[in-house]
Amino acid sequence: MTKFFEEFLTKSDGAFPELKFNSATYYREKHSLDVRFIISAFDSKFYDDKKKAEVQKVVEEIFPGININVTYIRTYADKTVVTNKIYEYFNKYEQMLFKFLGDENVSVTVEDNEIIVKITFDSPTYLILKSKESDVKLKEYLDESFNGTVEVTYIERVVDPENIKAEDLMPKRTFTTGQSFRLIKTDGCDKVYARGKISGINQMPNYICDIKNPAENVVLCGKISGIQHREFKNKKYNPDDPNSREPEMKPMFRCIIDDTTAKIECVCFPRQNDVEALKSLNEGEEVICVGNVSISTYNGALSYTLDGIFRCSIQFDSIQTVQNKPCPAKYNKVLPTPYNTISQDSLFAGEVVVPEFLKDKTFVIFDFEATDKYINTAEPIELAAVKMVNGKLTEVFQTFVKPNELISDFITDLTSITNEMVKFAPKFEEVLPDFFKFTRDAVLVGHNISGYDYPLLEKYAREEGYKFDNDLVDTLLLAREHLKEFKRFDLGSLSKNLNISHENAHRAIADVYATAELLKVLAKRLS
Repeated sequence: MTKFFEEFLTKSDGAFPELKFNSATYYREKHSLDVRFIISAFDSKFYDDKKKAEVQKVVEEIFPGININVTYIRTYADKTVVTNKIYEYFNKYEQMLFKFLGDENVSVTVEDNEIIVKITFDSPTYLILKSKESDVKLKEYLDESFNGTVEVTYIERVVDPENIKAEDLMPKRTFTTGQSFRLIKTDGCDKVYARGKISGINQMPNYICDIKNPAENVVLCGKISGIQHREFKNKKYNPDDPNSREPEMKPMFRCIIDDTTAKIECVCFPRQNDVEALKSLNEGEEVICVGNVSISTYNGALSYTLDGIFRCSIQFDSIQTVQNKPCPAKYNKVLPTPYNTISQDSLFAGEVVVPEFLKDKTFVIFDFEATDKYINTAEPIELAAVKMVNGKLTEVFQTFVKPNELISDFITDLTSITNEMVKFAPKFEEVLPDFFKFTRDAVLVGHNISGYDYPLLEKYAREEGYKFDNDLVDTLLLAREHLKEFKRFDLGSLSKNLNISHENAHRAIADVYATAELLKVLAKRLS
């Protein structure tokens, strides 16, 4: 425990047991201090502005005269997530032992606010690890990732020398279904971009679907898509300083990588002399990356900031395929209805030539309204979608969804959806099979689909055994790339600038229709 956190607990009189100190950064030029606390995804739902203001006040009392910025890292812990984190530690720091870890010697218990880890080793290994204080280091590693109390115990397995067997020293590594730490095999490591002294990657990449919390030096792989080369305004640029070497604009690279278990949005900020190398990357190439995973303060989605990108060949057969539930034979809770051209006759009115981007393809444009902007704690309260076949809207899928928690006044003010409106609506797990059927053989489309709607869908789908392996089209990413005459790319601003009807914004069906018309505009540009 740090001296700061000890003082924080003393000054606050233990009023914030749900918080754990993560890290702090002091910026001398700004005379400011960023303090980061860990809070569980569950506790964060009840952490209102009043509590945050109280925390801010305590920290300011500890550091008077300094500009304080307090941020919160939301974490999620269950048996699988914690076990994966343990294997991640050994994969990074004890690779010789990693292959001998499995269900036989790793025990994890997660109860309330306590994580208990017990790992059994043969006597020689146990003595070596204890001398290196490996158990202490593992505890610190887990402490950085999870809230609550972490207890790590290494247990010595004593073997009778008279009856020793080979498997006693090197036990066979096995995993139970749903409780495995998964790694992907790759071949080759051809550098495209790397910061600092990174010359290669010597770790096997994790499954993207197993990454649920912020973490540093995470290795992931997958096929690359949604490539964007952009620029952003450099805050350090000073046109009045003739000696400044800072450029007015700096390059930015964005993409999505997909390893078939999940997708994640990626970003990196290369030097100018690295831009051409990044431009050599093509859609669909296989890459292995290293970088830091963080949670966006904007929408709570996971974002992967890349420190290195390398071309590779992925052994997709090494990935444990998720058993997908079959597509239902018929709709049960939500029956799609034919698209009503009278109520939305402005959409695609008078269109004769179908843009090449839309020709002979099926798209499902969808949107959620939810209880929270953060993925970890959000519950759907409305789902709307339209199906577009060969450039024409054909069907509508729309339903309210009953969440487990009450809808807040803030969300009601934003969406106009009340608790009374969803009182008799189906649960999302009841809606999910019908939506799965509605989306088969279609490309999924949404505005910021990769940053919010798809991760939210995927979170629930994984729990229910459905795998939405559809291709994705994110109109936000496409707009940034192909509508560069505009400065703002939120759906409301684009609708206004493009004369797209967008009444009742922040209701799912209104956002879907606006996104469908935006897709038409983008399709013309792409074609």
